[in-house]
Amino acid sequence: MAAIPTNGHPNPFIRYREFLFPFRLAKEVWGCTEDQWTDIVESIDSRLIEIDGTGFHETPLEWSEKHQSVLLFLLSRASP
Repeated sequence: MAAIPTNGHPNPFIRYREFLFPFRLAKEVWGCTEDQWTDIVESIDSRLIEIDGTGFHETPLEWSEKHQSVLLFLLSRASP
């Protein structure tokens, strides 16, 4: 398995392709190359931008004290 990239392509479906089942399937079953995968993803991304105004992008992961307290409260009320 590939190492998790810490920099690289801004599109997560290209950047993290080695971790995606559809990429591994396309590569192993149909012989899809990384360049072909990139072309497919960029084509889909372009259409999404045309339709919705936004394409594929990473969702930032940030710590939230507010959400942590709510989660801890809910977990404390959960039955064992």
